[in-house]
Amino acid sequence: MGMARDPIRPGENQNAPQEADKLVQSVQSPKTGRLTLTDTLEAGLDLRVTETDARSWSVRVWTGPADKRVQRRITLGHPRERDGFPVLSLAAARQGARDIKQAAAEGRPLVPGDGLKGAMTWGALTENYLKSIEGKKRPSTVQQLTRILRHDDLAAWRERPAVSITADDVRAVRDHIHDDRGSPVQSTCVLRAISGLGTWATEEGKLNVSPARDVKARGKANERDRILSDDEIAIFWRVCDAIGYPYGKIGQLLLLTATRLCETAQLPWDELNLDFRVWYLQRTKPGRPLTLHLSRPALAILRELAEQRASRLHPLCSPRRRAAGSRASPACGNCSARACSRKPGRLRILPRTIYAVRPRPQWRGSEPHRIPSN
Repeated sequence: MGMARDPIRPGENQNAPQEADKLVQSVQSPKTGRLTLTDTLEAGLDLRVTETDARSWSVRVWTGPADKRVQRRITLGHPRERDGFPVLSLAAARQGARDIKQAAAEGRPLVPGDGLKGAMTWGALTENYLKSIEGKKRPSTVQQLTRILRHDDLAAWRERPAVSITADDVRAVRDHIHDDRGSPVQSTCVLRAISGLGTWATEEGKLNVSPARDVKARGKANERDRILSDDEIAIFWRVCDAIGYPYGKIGQLLLLTATRLCETAQLPWDELNLDFRVWYLQRTKPGRPLTLHLSRPALAILRELAEQRASRLHPLCSPRRRAAGSRASPACGNCSARACSRKPGRLRILPRTIYAVRPRPQWRGSEPHRIPSN
């Protein structure tokens, strides 16, 4: 890679910082390789410009004992917001370089965050990330990420500059959770949360590289492979009959169609065509419409509901029982979505069961047309 080392010469007039910053902005990127411009007033301070016009401030310092001194390059920040954070003027970069060299002279450990006074902390970066995912991810996912990223496992990072968090820090947290606490699954979940935050921060230009980059998980999340046996399916069906409307019907339809809970519990009549035995499902998780061909048992349940609940917008919703004087909160016309608002346990075992029993002869004609992911 080609490199040129030229002096930055705005220092002829030190009382004109704006002109100096304009000069820094006007530097042309090289056609190939990387251009390094050295400040004439602050030794070791460099402005590095790549062929893609990415720019950064860095300082070169000597560290270590007298007989084993080594030179290190510490990244301070960037001259422009689009290059990343923190954004530093030439004067701020010079002050940061002086702070780094003072820390090296005093023998203090050097990390990429040294000299970045006022830089965004890990805690502030975390809050920005959590705010950005609200409304974009499911509430349960946001709640889980909030719990992980605000947990005491990462408390030591909150006041540190975000750019000072390295892959070694991430590995230390991963190993602590995996070894000291004996929680391999949790260590993987924490690593995934940090990786997601780091990816978002790099895409938004707040970090140059994700701290979780190249950090591998040591444990695997538990794979759900439990399915219902034939006897358990029969028991489940009889229990649903005993429970009755609406939860029993919801459970039986989940078993027969392999749909998600809210897709079935919030089923409106206008998605069904019972004459053609078709369910035109519009409310899918990926956002793409889906056509389900109904089996005979599922069709029988829906026709029974059509005879009894044809006047309701949602056949699997029931009127909410409320105390006298309390206000109703209808969710769908003349009924409140009681069945839609409460999730009766973890029912993902039902789609896995259907997928497993599809080859069985006694289930021919009732195979599901879509198996949702775990």
